[in-house]
Amino acid sequence: MQYNRKFLALRDLKKAICDRMKKESVELQAINMKLGIEEEVIAPTMAQDEWPEKRGEVTDEDIAEFEVILKAREKAKRGKNAGFGGGEDDDEDDADIDQKSDTKVSKEKNSQRNENDPRRIAAERYQKRISAVAKSDLEKRKLRVKRLILQRRRMVIKENMREATNAFDKALRTLAVEKVRLDADLKATDLRLLTLAEELTLLQKFEATENSMLDLRKKAVDSIASLQKEQKDCRRMLEEKKEQAVKCQALLQKYQAQFDELMANYFKGGAGAPIQAQLSRIYNKKVKRKRPRNEDEEENSDSESESEEDSEDADQCPMDCPTDIYDKILDMRERKADSEEEMAGILKARQDIEAKFKSLDLKVATVQKDLSKCERDLEEFQSKKQKALNKIQLNVPLRLSQIRFLENGSMPPDITKGLILTAEQKGKLAENLVKVEHEGEQLKAKYAHLDKQGKVLRVDLKKKQQQIENEIAKCEDVQALKFGRKIDLNILRQKTSLDVLDEMKRKLAMNEEQFHMTLNDLELKILQARESLSETMQKNTYGLEKIEILRRTQLDLEEALNNTAKKINVDSESGSERVLREKDEIIKLVKMQESEISALKAEINVLGRKGGDIFSTQR
Repeated sequence: MQYNRKFLALRDLKKAICDRMKKESVELQAINMKLGIEEEVIAPTMAQDEWPEKRGEVTDEDIAEFEVILKAREKAKRGKNAGFGGGEDDDEDDADIDQKSDTKVSKEKNSQRNENDPRRIAAERYQKRISAVAKSDLEKRKLRVKRLILQRRRMVIKENMREATNAFDKALRTLAVEKVRLDADLKATDLRLLTLAEELTLLQKFEATENSMLDLRKKAVDSIASLQKEQKDCRRMLEEKKEQAVKCQALLQKYQAQFDELMANYFKGGAGAPIQAQLSRIYNKKVKRKRPRNEDEEENSDSESESEEDSEDADQCPMDCPTDIYDKILDMRERKADSEEEMAGILKARQDIEAKFKSLDLKVATVQKDLSKCERDLEEFQSKKQKALNKIQLNVPLRLSQIRFLENGSMPPDITKGLILTAEQKGKLAENLVKVEHEGEQLKAKYAHLDKQGKVLRVDLKKKQQQIENEIAKCEDVQALKFGRKIDLNILRQKTSLDVLDEMKRKLAMNEEQFHMTLNDLELKILQARESLSETMQKNTYGLEKIEILRRTQLDLEEALNNTAKKINVDSESGSERVLREKDEIIKLVKMQESEISALKAEINVLGRKGGDIFSTQR
C-alpha cells in the first residue's frame, strides 16, 4: 500500500511537471524567436496508459477518431462485397472525394484572401520602413538590456526544467529500487508459501494419527481425573465414617459410664456383688436383633424364633434387684445394641469404601501406565513428524551483502557448502570466539604451570626409579645369599593373592549360611514370643477381671460383716458363739482371698518387668 501511494504521488508530480514545462516550453519558444535562436524545444507529455482510471472517459476527439475507424471498417467490408449492387458504395466514395476537394479549395481561397489583405500589406510595409531607419543609442541600449533579460529568463527556464527533470528522475530511481526490493520480498513470500504448502500437505498426512493419539491421551487424562475425584470422594466418605465411628464410640462409652454410675449409686460400698455381676452379664450380653421377614421366612424360622424366645426368657430379673433398675439396664442394653449395630454398619461401610479405594488405586496405576505408553508413543510420533518436516528443503533468499563466503578474495561459483546463520547466531559466535580466545589464554597459562610441575615430577620420578633399582639390587643380593638363586616375586604375589581370595570367599559363604540360620532362629523366636505375649495378655486380662470380682466380693463381705456385728445380741450366748464362728470363717475367707490377690499382683509385676502389656476391662 505504501508503494502504491508513492507511485500515485509520483504520477501526480509528473503531471504537474508536464503542465508547468508545457507552459515554460511555450515561453521558451517565444524567447528563442525574439532572440533569433533556432532550438528545438520538446515538451514532455503523458501517455493514456498512465491513467487507467480514465479508461471510461471519452472526448469529442476520441468520438471523431472512432467514427473514422468505423467508416474505414465499413469501407473494407464493402470492398470485400464488391459486385452487383455495389453502386451505392461507389457513390458514397465519390461524395467523400468531392467533399475533400471542396474543403481543399476553400482553404486555398482563404489563404489567397489573407495574402491579398490590404491591411496586412500595409503593416508589412510599415515594418520595413521602421527597420530601415537607423536606431539611436538609447534604443540600442534598451534592445541590449531587453536581450539580456530574455537570455536570463531563458537560462532560468532551462535550469528549472533541468532541476525538475533531475528531481523526477531521482524519485523514479528511488521508487524503482523500492520496487526491486518489493519484488524480492514477493518472491521470498512465494517461496515461503510453497514451503508452507509442503508443510501443510505433510501435516495433513499426520493429522489423523496425531488426533487419534491425542484423543487417547485426553481420555486417559480424563479417566485419571475422574478416578482421582472418586478417590477424593472415598477419602471424604472415610473421614465421615471415621467421625460417625467416633460418635458411636462416644455413645458406647457414655452408656457404659451411665451403667457404672447406676451400679455405683445402687450398690454402694460393694454391697450386692453377685447381683451386680449378674446385671453386668445381662448388660454385656449380645442380643440378637429381630429383622423384618416375609411370610415364607416366618414359616421356615419357627425353631429360630423359639430359640430366641428361650434366650430372652433366660434374661430374668435377679433376686433382690428392683424392677426399675432392671428395666433401665434392659433399656440401656437396647440403646447400646443399637449403637453397636450402627458401629458394625459403619465399620462394614468403611471396609467397603477401603476396598473400593484400593480398586481405584489399581485402576489409576493401570491408566497411568497407559498414559505413560501413550506419552512415549506421542513423543516418538512427534520426533518422526519433525524428521519428516526437516527433510523439506527451504529456499532462503540472500543479498550479496549477506554473503561472507569468499575464496581467494572472491565468491566461488558453488556455495552449496556454505552455512546460513542468523544475525543473533552470528553475534553469539563472535562472543563464543572471544570466550574461546580467553579460554585459550587460560589454557596456555595452565599448560605452562603444568609443564613446570611436570619437570619437577620427572626429576622426582628419576630419583624414585633410582631408589627402586637400588632396592631391587639389594633384594636380589639377599635372595642369592638366602636361596642361592633369583626368585620371581610376581608368581608369589599372584599365588598368595589367589589363596587369600579363596579363603575370603569360603569365609564369606560360611558367614552367610550362619547368618541365615541365625535369622531363621530369630524369626522363630519372634513368633514364639508373640504367641507367648498373646497368651500372657489373656492371662493378665483374666487375672484383672478376677481381681475386680474379688475386690467387690471383699467389699460386700466387709459390709455384710459390719451389718452382722450391729445385730449381735449380747444377752444370747448361743448367738454370740454363732457370730464368732461366722466371723472366723469370714476372716479366713478374706485372708485366703488376700493371699490370692497378693499372688496375682506378684505375677502381674513379674510380667510387667518382662515387657508385657497389661489391659484392664470395664464391666
